[in-house]
Amino acid sequence: MRTLKLTVAYDGTNYHGFQKQTNALTVQQVLEEKLSLICGEKIVTAGSGRTDTGVHARGQVVSLTTSGSIPLENLLKACAGILPKDIVLWQAEEADEGFHARYSACWKRYCYRIVQNKHADPFLRNYVWQMREYLRLEAMQEAAQLLLGTHDFSFFRSAGSVQSSPVKTIYRAEWLPKEQGELEFCIEGNGFLYHMVRNIVWHLVEVGKGTKSIAAFKSEFAAGKRHFKVAPAPPQGLYLDYVGYIPHFLADIEKISEIDGFGGVMGQSVVEFFAKDGTTDLIHRLADAGVNMTWKGEPKGDKLAGMTLVVTGTLETLSRNEAGALIV
Repeated sequence: MRTLKLTVAYDGTNYHGFQKQTNALTVQQVLEEKLSLICGEKIVTAGSGRTDTGVHARGQVVSLTTSGSIPLENLLKACAGILPKDIVLWQAEEADEGFHARYSACWKRYCYRIVQNKHADPFLRNYVWQMREYLRLEAMQEAAQLLLGTHDFSFFRSAGSVQSSPVKTIYRAEWLPKEQGELEFCIEGNGFLYHMVRNIVWHLVEVGKGTKSIAAFKSEFAAGKRHFKVAPAPPQGLYLDYVGYIPHFLADIEKISEIDGFGGVMGQSVVEFFAKDGTTDLIHRLADAGVNMTWKGEPKGDKLAGMTLVVTGTLETLSRNEAGALIV
Protein backbone atom coordinates (compact mmCIF):
# COMPACT_ATOMS: atom_id res chain seq x y z
CA MET A 1 0.00 0.00 0.00
CA ARG A 2 1.16 3.51 -0.79
CA THR A 3 0.61 6.46 1.51
CA LEU A 4 0.08 9.77 -0.28
CA LYS A 5 0.22 13.32 0.99
CA LEU A 6 -1.91 15.75 -1.03
CA THR A 7 -1.97 19.54 -0.71
CA VAL A 8 -5.30 21.04 -1.70
CA ALA A 9 -6.64 24.57 -2.19
CA TYR A 10 -10.33 25.34 -2.30
CA ASP A 11 -12.89 28.09 -2.34
CA GLY A 12 -15.18 27.18 0.54
CA THR A 13 -18.13 29.33 -0.57
CA ASN A 14 -20.25 26.49 -1.91
CA TYR A 15 -19.37 23.87 0.71
CA HIS A 16 -20.47 23.10 4.25
CA GLY A 17 -16.89 22.92 5.41
CA PHE A 18 -14.19 20.37 4.71
CA GLN A 19 -15.23 17.34 6.75
CA LYS A 20 -17.79 14.85 5.43
CA GLN A 21 -21.39 15.19 6.58
CA THR A 22 -24.39 12.99 5.96
CA ASN A 23 -26.71 15.69 4.67
CA ALA A 24 -24.54 18.42 3.14
CA LEU A 25 -21.93 18.82 0.41
CA THR A 26 -18.37 19.11 1.71
CA VAL A 27 -14.89 19.34 0.20
CA GLN A 28 -13.81 15.99 1.61
CA GLN A 29 -16.82 14.26 0.08
CA VAL A 30 -16.02 15.62 -3.37
CA LEU A 31 -12.33 14.73 -3.05
CA GLU A 32 -13.05 11.14 -2.05
CA GLU A 33 -15.58 10.65 -4.84
CA LYS A 34 -13.22 11.92 -7.54
CA LEU A 35 -10.10 10.20 -6.18
CA SER A 36 -12.01 6.91 -6.02
CA LEU A 37 -12.85 7.24 -9.71
CA ILE A 38 -9.25 8.02 -10.61
CA CYS A 39 -7.70 5.24 -8.48
CA GLY A 40 -10.33 2.60 -9.28
CA GLU A 41 -10.90 1.81 -5.60
CA LYS A 42 -12.68 3.32 -2.63
CA ILE A 43 -10.50 6.11 -1.25
CA VAL A 44 -10.83 7.33 2.33
CA THR A 45 -8.99 10.53 3.19
CA ALA A 46 -7.91 12.27 6.37
CA GLY A 47 -7.61 16.05 6.47
CA SER A 48 -5.19 18.09 8.54
CA GLY A 49 -8.14 19.89 10.10
CA ARG A 50 -11.71 21.01 9.68
CA THR A 51 -12.72 24.24 8.04
CA ASP A 52 -16.22 25.62 8.57
CA THR A 53 -18.83 26.56 6.00
CA GLY A 54 -17.52 29.39 3.84
CA VAL A 55 -13.92 29.11 5.07
CA HIS A 56 -11.23 28.70 2.41
CA ALA A 57 -7.90 26.89 2.21
CA ARG A 58 -4.67 27.53 0.35
CA GLY A 59 -2.82 24.63 1.93
CA GLN A 60 -5.15 21.95 3.30
CA VAL A 61 -3.23 18.66 3.58
CA VAL A 62 -4.92 15.32 2.95
CA SER A 63 -3.50 11.84 3.50
CA LEU A 64 -4.70 8.56 2.05
CA THR A 65 -3.58 5.01 1.34
CA THR A 66 -4.00 3.29 -2.00
CA SER A 67 -3.04 0.03 -3.64
CA GLY A 68 -2.98 1.79 -7.02
CA SER A 69 0.20 2.58 -8.92
CA ILE A 70 -0.83 5.80 -10.68
CA PRO A 71 2.21 8.12 -10.99
CA LEU A 72 1.93 11.33 -8.97
CA GLU A 73 2.18 13.50 -12.08
CA ASN A 74 -0.73 11.63 -13.66
CA LEU A 75 -2.75 11.96 -10.46
CA LEU A 76 -2.28 15.73 -10.58
CA LYS A 77 -3.36 15.85 -14.22
CA ALA A 78 -6.38 13.64 -13.62
CA CYS A 79 -7.53 15.74 -10.67
CA ALA A 80 -7.17 18.92 -12.73
CA GLY A 81 -9.61 17.45 -15.23
CA ILE A 82 -12.17 15.92 -12.89
CA LEU A 83 -12.35 18.12 -9.82
CA PRO A 84 -14.70 21.13 -9.77
CA LYS A 85 -13.04 24.47 -10.48
CA ASP A 86 -13.24 25.56 -6.85
CA ILE A 87 -11.07 22.65 -5.64
CA VAL A 88 -7.48 22.32 -6.87
CA LEU A 89 -4.87 19.68 -6.06
CA TRP A 90 -1.63 21.67 -5.76
CA GLN A 91 0.79 18.91 -4.90
CA ALA A 92 0.96 15.11 -4.55
CA GLU A 93 3.79 13.38 -2.68
CA GLU A 94 4.71 9.89 -1.53
CA ALA A 95 4.70 9.72 2.27
CA ASP A 96 6.08 7.30 4.82
CA GLU A 97 3.83 4.53 6.07
CA GLY A 98 1.88 5.83 9.03
CA PHE A 99 1.84 9.45 7.90
CA HIS A 100 -1.45 11.10 8.89
CA ALA A 101 -2.43 14.58 7.73
CA ARG A 102 -3.85 15.50 11.13
CA TYR A 103 -1.86 13.53 13.71
CA SER A 104 1.53 14.05 12.05
CA ALA A 105 1.09 17.83 11.87
CA CYS A 106 3.33 19.99 14.10
CA TRP A 107 1.75 23.40 13.47
CA LYS A 108 -0.60 25.37 11.23
CA ARG A 109 -0.89 28.85 9.81
CA TYR A 110 -4.23 30.61 9.37
CA CYS A 111 -4.73 33.96 7.66
CA TYR A 112 -7.69 36.28 7.94
CA ARG A 113 -8.42 39.03 5.41
CA ILE A 114 -10.18 42.32 6.13
CA VAL A 115 -10.86 45.08 3.61
CA GLN A 116 -11.64 48.59 4.84
CA ASN A 117 -13.67 50.50 2.28
CA LYS A 118 -16.47 53.07 2.22
CA HIS A 119 -18.54 51.00 -0.19
CA ALA A 120 -18.92 47.22 -0.17
CA ASP A 121 -17.40 45.45 -3.17
CA PRO A 122 -19.75 42.67 -4.40
CA PHE A 123 -16.81 40.80 -5.93
CA LEU A 124 -15.09 40.49 -2.55
CA ARG A 125 -18.09 39.48 -0.47
CA ASN A 126 -17.15 35.77 -0.37
CA TYR A 127 -13.45 36.24 0.36
CA VAL A 128 -12.93 39.00 2.95
CA TRP A 129 -14.61 40.70 5.87
CA GLN A 130 -15.58 44.14 4.54
CA MET A 131 -16.03 47.04 6.93
CA ARG A 132 -16.47 50.79 6.60
CA GLU A 133 -14.49 51.61 9.76
CA TYR A 134 -10.76 52.20 9.48
CA LEU A 135 -9.01 50.25 12.21
CA ARG A 136 -6.14 51.31 14.45
CA LEU A 137 -3.45 48.94 13.23
CA GLU A 138 -0.89 49.73 15.94
CA ALA A 139 -3.35 48.90 18.73
CA MET A 140 -4.36 45.62 17.09
CA GLN A 141 -0.71 44.72 16.59
CA GLU A 142 0.07 45.38 20.25
CA ALA A 143 -2.90 43.28 21.40
CA ALA A 144 -1.92 40.44 19.04
CA GLN A 145 1.48 40.16 20.69
CA LEU A 146 -0.25 39.13 23.92
CA LEU A 147 -1.21 35.87 22.20
CA LEU A 148 2.38 34.72 21.72
CA GLY A 149 3.63 31.81 23.80
CA THR A 150 1.80 29.04 25.61
CA HIS A 151 -1.55 30.00 27.15
CA ASP A 152 -5.02 28.77 27.99
CA PHE A 153 -7.15 29.97 25.06
CA SER A 154 -10.53 29.13 26.60
CA PHE A 155 -11.67 32.74 26.14
CA PHE A 156 -11.54 32.28 22.36
CA ARG A 157 -13.32 28.92 22.28
CA SER A 158 -16.86 28.71 20.90
CA ALA A 159 -19.63 26.43 22.13
CA GLY A 160 -19.80 23.10 20.31
CA SER A 161 -16.07 22.46 20.48
CA VAL A 162 -14.85 18.90 20.93
CA GLN A 163 -13.23 18.21 24.27
CA SER A 164 -9.54 19.02 24.00
CA SER A 165 -6.96 20.92 25.96
CA PRO A 166 -7.41 24.70 25.66
CA VAL A 167 -3.68 25.16 26.20
CA LYS A 168 -2.00 26.01 22.90
CA THR A 169 1.30 27.55 21.81
CA ILE A 170 1.23 30.47 19.38
CA TYR A 171 4.47 31.21 17.52
CA ARG A 172 3.35 34.14 15.40
CA ALA A 173 0.43 36.59 15.48
CA GLU A 174 0.66 39.73 13.39
CA TRP A 175 -1.28 42.07 11.14
CA LEU A 176 0.09 42.74 7.67
CA PRO A 177 -1.08 45.87 5.85
CA LYS A 178 -1.78 45.26 2.17
CA GLU A 179 -2.84 47.48 -0.72
CA GLN A 180 -6.18 49.24 -1.09
CA GLY A 181 -7.20 49.13 2.55
CA GLU A 182 -6.66 45.43 3.06
CA LEU A 183 -5.31 43.96 6.29
CA GLU A 184 -4.26 40.35 6.74
CA PHE A 185 -3.91 38.70 10.13
CA CYS A 186 -1.52 35.73 10.20
CA ILE A 187 -1.35 33.37 13.15
CA GLU A 188 0.77 30.25 13.55
CA GLY A 189 0.42 27.73 16.36
CA ASN A 190 0.60 24.09 17.36
CA GLY A 191 -3.17 23.81 17.59
CA PHE A 192 -6.40 25.77 17.44
CA LEU A 193 -9.75 25.46 19.19
CA TYR A 194 -13.16 25.62 17.52
CA HIS A 195 -13.64 29.13 16.05
CA MET A 196 -10.49 30.22 17.89
CA VAL A 197 -8.98 32.26 15.05
CA ARG A 198 -12.26 33.93 14.13
CA ASN A 199 -12.92 34.81 17.79
CA ILE A 200 -9.43 36.25 18.13
CA VAL A 201 -9.97 38.38 15.02
CA TRP A 202 -13.32 39.66 16.30
CA HIS A 203 -11.79 40.85 19.58
CA LEU A 204 -8.73 42.35 17.88
CA VAL A 205 -11.06 44.28 15.56
CA GLU A 206 -12.87 45.61 18.64
CA VAL A 207 -9.48 46.89 19.81
CA GLY A 208 -8.91 48.38 16.36
CA LYS A 209 -12.26 50.18 16.48
CA GLY A 210 -11.51 51.58 19.92
CA THR A 211 -14.49 49.86 21.55
CA LYS A 212 -12.20 47.59 23.58
CA SER A 213 -8.96 48.66 25.24
CA ILE A 214 -5.76 46.62 25.09
CA ALA A 215 -5.95 46.30 28.86
CA ALA A 216 -9.48 44.85 28.61
CA PHE A 217 -8.36 42.43 25.89
CA LYS A 218 -5.49 41.28 28.12
CA SER A 219 -7.73 40.92 31.18
CA GLU A 220 -10.44 38.95 29.36
CA PHE A 221 -7.87 36.66 27.74
CA ALA A 222 -6.28 35.93 31.13
CA ALA A 223 -9.65 35.31 32.80
CA GLY A 224 -10.51 32.68 30.19
CA LYS A 225 -14.30 33.11 30.45
CA ARG A 226 -15.88 32.98 27.00
CA HIS A 227 -18.73 35.41 26.20
CA PHE A 228 -21.01 33.22 24.09
CA LYS A 229 -23.17 36.18 23.06
CA VAL A 230 -20.29 37.40 20.90
CA ALA A 231 -20.32 36.01 17.35
CA PRO A 232 -16.99 35.17 15.74
CA ALA A 233 -15.66 37.10 12.77
CA PRO A 234 -17.39 36.08 9.50
CA PRO A 235 -16.11 32.82 7.96
CA GLN A 236 -15.35 34.11 4.46
CA GLY A 237 -12.26 36.04 5.57
CA LEU A 238 -10.51 32.96 6.98
CA TYR A 239 -7.98 30.82 5.10
CA LEU A 240 -6.13 27.68 6.19
CA ASP A 241 -2.83 28.77 4.72
CA TYR A 242 -0.22 26.15 5.60
CA VAL A 243 0.31 22.98 7.62
CA GLY A 244 3.81 22.18 8.90
CA TYR A 245 5.15 18.70 9.54
CA ILE A 246 8.47 19.61 11.11
CA PRO A 247 8.96 21.64 14.31
CA HIS A 248 8.10 25.28 13.81
CA PHE A 249 11.58 26.67 14.36
CA LEU A 250 12.96 24.38 11.64
CA ALA A 251 10.15 25.08 9.19
CA ASP A 252 11.92 27.92 7.38
CA ILE A 253 15.35 26.37 7.51
CA GLU A 254 16.39 28.01 4.26
CA LYS A 255 15.45 31.35 5.79
CA ILE A 256 16.67 30.63 9.27
CA SER A 257 18.54 33.94 9.33
CA GLU A 258 15.13 35.39 10.22
CA ILE A 259 15.46 33.69 13.61
CA ASP A 260 17.27 36.19 15.83
CA GLY A 261 20.94 35.36 16.04
CA PHE A 262 21.23 32.70 13.37
CA GLY A 263 21.60 32.17 9.66
CA GLY A 264 21.75 28.83 7.95
CA VAL A 265 21.34 26.43 5.07
CA MET A 266 20.31 22.81 4.94
CA GLY A 267 22.42 20.05 3.45
CA GLN A 268 21.01 16.69 2.45
CA SER A 269 22.21 15.01 5.64
CA VAL A 270 23.13 17.87 7.97
CA VAL A 271 21.72 21.17 9.09
CA GLU A 272 24.27 23.94 9.61
CA PHE A 273 23.63 26.96 11.82
CA PHE A 274 25.97 29.90 11.38
CA ALA A 275 26.15 31.44 14.83
CA LYS A 276 26.16 35.18 15.39
CA ASP A 277 26.77 37.28 18.48
CA GLY A 278 26.45 34.77 21.28
CA THR A 279 22.87 33.58 20.77
CA THR A 280 22.72 30.19 22.49
CA ASP A 281 19.04 29.47 23.18
CA LEU A 282 18.54 27.37 20.06
CA ILE A 283 21.74 25.42 20.78
CA HIS A 284 20.56 24.60 24.30
CA ARG A 285 17.22 23.41 22.99
CA LEU A 286 18.84 21.13 20.43
CA ALA A 287 21.17 19.77 23.09
CA ASP A 288 18.27 19.11 25.46
CA ALA A 289 16.55 17.19 22.66
CA GLY A 290 19.54 14.89 22.31
CA VAL A 291 20.50 16.07 18.82
CA ASN A 292 24.08 15.30 17.77
CA MET A 293 26.08 18.53 17.27
CA THR A 294 29.63 19.39 16.33
CA TRP A 295 31.35 22.74 15.82
CA LYS A 296 33.42 24.05 12.94
CA GLY A 297 35.60 27.16 13.31
CA GLU A 298 37.15 28.92 16.26
CA PRO A 299 35.27 31.04 18.80
CA LYS A 300 36.17 34.70 19.17
CA GLY A 301 36.59 35.10 22.89
CA ASP A 302 33.29 34.19 24.50
CA LYS A 303 31.38 34.80 21.27
CA LEU A 304 30.13 32.19 18.82
CA ALA A 305 30.25 34.52 15.82
CA GLY A 306 32.01 32.99 12.85
CA MET A 307 31.48 29.40 14.01
CA THR A 308 29.22 26.85 12.36
CA LEU A 309 27.07 24.40 14.30
CA VAL A 310 26.58 21.16 12.34
CA VAL A 311 23.49 19.23 13.38
CA THR A 312 23.57 15.65 12.14
CA GLY A 313 20.39 14.33 10.55
CA THR A 314 17.76 15.47 8.10
CA LEU A 315 14.87 17.74 9.05
CA GLU A 316 12.66 14.65 9.13
CA THR A 317 15.02 13.02 11.64
CA LEU A 318 15.17 16.15 13.79
CA SER A 319 11.40 16.43 13.83
CA ARG A 320 11.19 13.09 15.61
CA ASN A 321 13.02 14.40 18.65
CA GLU A 322 11.12 15.57 21.72
CA ALA A 323 8.93 18.32 20.31
CA GLY A 324 8.76 20.30 23.53
CA ALA A 325 12.50 20.72 23.54
CA LEU A 326 12.77 21.64 19.89
CA ILE A 327 10.05 24.24 19.58
CA VAL A 328 11.33 27.81 19.93
